Amino acid sequence: MIRRILVPMDPSEYSKSALLYAANIAQKQQSEIEGMTVIDIPDIEDVVTTFLPLPQGTEKRIAHENEMINDARQKSGKLLHEFGTFCDEHRIFCTRRQYEGKPENVILKESKFFDLVIIGMRTYFDFETDYKAGHSLEKLLNHTITPIMAVPKKFRQVKKVLIAYDGSMPAVRAMQRFVHMAVNSEFEITLLMQAENEENAMHEMNNAEDYIKRYRDIPIKKVWTRNNLITVVDKDFISQSDIVVCGFHSNNILGKFKLGSFPKYLIERNDTAAFICQ
Repeated sequence: MIRRILVPMDPSEYSKSALLYAANIAQKQQSEIEGMTVIDIPDIEDVVTTFLPLPQGTEKRIAHENEMINDARQKSGKLLHEFGTFCDEHRIFCTRRQYEGKPENVILKESKFFDLVIIGMRTYFDFETDYKAGHSLEKLLNHTITPIMAVPKKFRQVKKVLIAYDGSMPAVRAMQRFVHMAVNSEFEITLLMQAENEENAMHEMNNAEDYIKRYRDIPIKKVWTRNNLITVVDKDFISQSDIVVCGFHSNNILGKFKLGSFPKYLIERNDTAAFICQ
């Protein structure tokens, strides 16, 4: 069961979509949603330093920093007010929090006490200083132990589920966490496994199927391939899936986001929700 969902918010359509996905889960599981905003004070200070190169403590510089920070706080307050209104209208228990600091660091710290983080595939937390998408999602994936649901700009009901399964611990963890969250008996699940040996793959998928059916008696289709996973998913599965469940493998001990990895492919496509565990 999902008891607490964290939704980091910005002014984008992705953030609105994340709230819809969160509400869909919360209404079925009586979950609490926390809407949080983060005012990136360090980024504001850097921007002021770049465009107004005056010594720290200068009256003009302080005034400009304070003006930008106050404006960001007002925008943040508006987002949280709209969030609270939405939750009240949909009878969802919610809490609201406004933080200051580097967004990815604050989200990571708070996420430790939640069952799920739902966040846009594009993030705009530096809305006071930059209109371009940031990299908070990638940075969050590098370190969090909490499952992440990364969502596209447009919400859609989740019915068709693709589990990209390779038998690794992150993939097993992602499958387990998703099954624990799933309450929709109308789900259609496809288990897709890439492996060199078909017999070993089917044995692994049979075990995964048995695990899933202990929780949800729903149809499960098993597919084995020895071809490149991204190529197969892109050609045959992604357009038919409402969400993709997968594990995230760090590239090295420092947890660098692995270019070319399957989660990276999903985020770059930016059109299908992804449930990701490390």
